[in-house]
Formats: sequence, structure tokens, C-alpha cells
Amino acid sequence: MGPTIKSGLKMILTLLVGLLAGMAVLSIKIWFGIQAAYKAQLAQSTISFFGLPIYRLIKLGSSYHETGDYGTNRGWICFGFMLLTVFLQYILGNWWRNRRLK
Repeated sequence: MGPTIKSGLKMILTLLVGLLAGMAVLSIKIWFGIQAAYKAQLAQSTISFFGLPIYRLIKLGSSYHETGDYGTNRGWICFGFMLLTVFLQYILGNWWRNRRLK
């Protein structure tokens, strides 16, 4: 495999790791928000991540339902995680290469 293919695969893997990390963090945040809404018996609850709303729950009967308002916000947060992993991969890769050359 050539160096171009290796670097391309490394970038795809880095982006995939960022996407999965973002989805995992949002899933955990939403799960805790749903648990808090059921515990407090609120009529409506909005779950936020660093001030950005990501999930809105409305109580219908005895259960909660999501309204689907904030899908784009969740997408932007996952995109942010993907950028963060690319940045970390670049910084850590340079550090590792410089460490090995010494």
C-alpha cells in the first residue's frame, strides 16, 4: 500500500473515531436527561450540551416523546468531535514522529 492510501485510510479512521465519540457522548447525555425528566415528572424538558439544545422531550400520557427539533445541533456537535479528533491526530502524530527521530 502506498503512503497516500495509508494516509487516506488513517484520515477516514480518525473521522470515524470522532463521529463515534460524538455519538457516544450525546447518547450518554440524552440518556441522563431522560432519566432526570422521568424522575422530576416534567411536562416538557430540553436537554442541552454546552448550552446548545440537542433533545426536547414532551410528556404524552405517562411516557416522553422526542419532538425532533434539534437534529442539526446533534450533527454539528458530532462534526465538532470529528474536527477535534483530526486535530488531535495531527498533533499527536507530529509529537510521535519527532520523539522517534531524536
